[in-house]
Amino acid sequence: MKFRREELEWNRVGGLDPDIRVCVGDGFSREEIKELILGRGYGLVQEAVVDLSQLALEIVRSRLPQVTVERVLSPSARQEILRVLVANRSILARLPEFKRLRRQKLFWAKLDRSVQTLRLIAAHAEEWQVMNEHLLERVGANPLRNETAFMGVAYEAWLEASDFWDLPRLLKKAIEILENDGWSGAPQKVLYFAQKSDEGLERSFWETLERGTEVVRIHASERVESEVPWPRAQWQIWHTWDDAAERLADGLQAQFEEQGSWNDTVVLIGDSGDIRRSMKRAFESRGIPLADPRDPTRLKWDEALKWALLPLEMVARDFEREKVIAVLRGYFPTQEFERRVAEIHARGIRQGLGLYTGELLMPVGEILQGFARILGGRKTCSELAQAHLQFLKNHIPESEPGLLSFFERMWTTFGEDLERVGWAAKKAPLLFWWERFGSRLAETAAPVERKKAAAGVQVFRMQQCSLRIARRVWVFGLPASWLDNESGGDYGLSFKEREVLAKDFGIRGSDLVRIERKEAFSAWLAHASEVVFLDAAYSTDGREREKMSALLKELGFSGEAEEWGAHPRWQKSYSSLRPISELQALLPPLPIAELTATALDSYSRCGFQALAYHRWKLRDLQEPDADLWPEARGNILHDAVKRLVISRNDEGVFELSVANALSQAWHSQRPKGLMVSRRTESWVKSKLEKILQIFIMKEREYFAQSPSVPVALDQQKLHLILDGVTIVGTPDRIDLHADGLFVLDYKTSSQLPHGSEMLEGYRLQLPFYALAAQKHFEKPVLGLQFVELSSKGTRSSGMFFKRWNGKEDGKITKIRGQSKSLLDLEPEEAWSRVEEQMVVQAHSYVKGTFAAHPKRGDRECSTCRVADFCGYRRLSSQRGTETEGDA
Repeated sequence: MKFRREELEWNRVGGLDPDIRVCVGDGFSREEIKELILGRGYGLVQEAVVDLSQLALEIVRSRLPQVTVERVLSPSARQEILRVLVANRSILARLPEFKRLRRQKLFWAKLDRSVQTLRLIAAHAEEWQVMNEHLLERVGANPLRNETAFMGVAYEAWLEASDFWDLPRLLKKAIEILENDGWSGAPQKVLYFAQKSDEGLERSFWETLERGTEVVRIHASERVESEVPWPRAQWQIWHTWDDAAERLADGLQAQFEEQGSWNDTVVLIGDSGDIRRSMKRAFESRGIPLADPRDPTRLKWDEALKWALLPLEMVARDFEREKVIAVLRGYFPTQEFERRVAEIHARGIRQGLGLYTGELLMPVGEILQGFARILGGRKTCSELAQAHLQFLKNHIPESEPGLLSFFERMWTTFGEDLERVGWAAKKAPLLFWWERFGSRLAETAAPVERKKAAAGVQVFRMQQCSLRIARRVWVFGLPASWLDNESGGDYGLSFKEREVLAKDFGIRGSDLVRIERKEAFSAWLAHASEVVFLDAAYSTDGREREKMSALLKELGFSGEAEEWGAHPRWQKSYSSLRPISELQALLPPLPIAELTATALDSYSRCGFQALAYHRWKLRDLQEPDADLWPEARGNILHDAVKRLVISRNDEGVFELSVANALSQAWHSQRPKGLMVSRRTESWVKSKLEKILQIFIMKEREYFAQSPSVPVALDQQKLHLILDGVTIVGTPDRIDLHADGLFVLDYKTSSQLPHGSEMLEGYRLQLPFYALAAQKHFEKPVLGLQFVELSSKGTRSSGMFFKRWNGKEDGKITKIRGQSKSLLDLEPEEAWSRVEEQMVVQAHSYVKGTFAAHPKRGDRECSTCRVADFCGYRRLSSQRGTETEGDA
């Protein structure tokens, strides 16, 4: 007779003294079975619904009452024991492979699973010896398998010496009691819900128990009486998982509007965090509740949990910059926070507390010192737990009432596990405890959700079984390889070794896994009238997904795939050219008609650059690096060059050395953005010294050809009124020549304009200095020159006139004749044309007219740091004619 829910004797499970035990194994949910029994009106005691370890413990306690639940180890406690064993030098000497692997992430959790699996795979030591010899013959030696077996022996010896228990030891003892003392301590009947087949020690336990106890095995195939015809089925392929999730939410919402509930519907999802997040986002956008809101991935995305752990990690990692900034976000208003973060980046702080000094960072240093006093130093686990919990009590958000109880439970369990291994009084730095606490968090279940909907959508993992009857089944996120054994093996048995044992020893292999999963899926369809497979053409990382054709055919689906493309909610985002921002902005006029030469220069390059940098005062939040920030590098070089030029005597000899000039500039101008390190500082200074050496060489050539005297070195502020608009600025350098003035500007960039472009109104900062200097000093300006402070030291860009260009003595420049910076016109005409451009652009800036029309097109946009404003970065590489010429 096949399984029916109605045929099970639930009345014998309920009550104060049940004579039937329900044992729930892999694939079924204990909570669902409890709800089913309670829904039938029967009360429950704790011993009624158990797992395999609790059932074995009940049998063992019938003869050994001192074996209590507290003596049974949890996975986290087992890992602490393994840590202690591996820390023993005599044991570690026999584990060369584990010594190499133990720094891997989640190593201890994997080692624990490997040891447990190897101890459960054989009913007794002789059987494992036969298996091992079989593997040696078929596969060969495996050092990891030998070391895992050795760890299992050492671990069992520790258990027996300390009188602690785990599942393998409980099963062995229960078998021994049943065989020697009979079945008086065993229940009369056991309902065993499990989808996975038993193997090794578990199978031996059930075979022994069945000799005197009635065991009713219930798995997914028991729900199917015979060949069940497939319900009405669809296979929909959407563009991405987000599109498919939207379709799922639409379908569930329509069903609720039609029927008023989701009682007859289940959603089967793939066991993946990406799938769960896409589904959750789509549900939340439509207000669709989940019957079970618990999310196993919550520890990875929940901001409140991250915030609670942040102080521990910050202090443990010696106040790394990223962690410090994350903590400070909750202590300062937005503007104050941004100022302090910019200062932290400018100082190049990587970690430690030493550099949090000075007026701006002193409050930051006081906050961090407080954390160091509370959490730092050598502490026992209980002392650290007390400090962390006290911090949470003082700062926990009111919206997270369950957060404190979650961490109280975590620290209590951690302390109990350490007490078992004799480490309760051990004092250690925070990093020691943090690494262990972090690994426990990665393995623990997410906190219980305090709020639960009265009714909601039932969601199950693909291989999960249930007693629920579903009329409509949604399958979301089914991987094409779902029927395959996805396990890659562990330290004890690799995938290949398990397959070898499966053929001769009844171990679960890929064939059996395939059968179990097909049975589980068939059970969902046993009573369904409709099933919808929601597939995606592309995965979350953008790669094309493998088709599910072969998988669905093996499951029994005979239809064809339907291509649905992108969901209408997201369809616009897949166009070949994404929409760009508005290309023109109109702001209120400036109350005072004044602008700086730098703002005029930005405006002459592109209106949106001036809008971002000078009207909206935006700045890049740069992080420190192994090199100086560009602006800091330029400031130091400018200062050093100024000192060198001042030190030049009448004979053209520089009386100040490059090293001294750089050292003075380094202390005068802050080296912002440079990570604090002697090595990086030495490396950066060596590069800057080479640039200054080249500058001196070029400067000597310039002085030898055209003796001149600097009359302004970055200290003469000039202003010019053009048609009612005042422009102010300070030039880097103005030299006095026999015939007039020569204006120079230092630049660290190699992308410099030529004279013809400046005549057309591009890069007007240096031309402004020419007009303003000519008015201020009442002398003609003979030319403009960009001095490139780089390894090349190029001086070929600017506005040069043929009258003062050549190789003869007395000439200012010697630029080749075909240069675009060499102009074939008189200076007066050039300054007149430039002035006309300045008037137009200065008035446009003051009036608040800003358009995204760069003078040099893509050449300007490709290096623009604010190109996101106009949408340039969002355009494809092949730009259409409708956007040609736009930024």
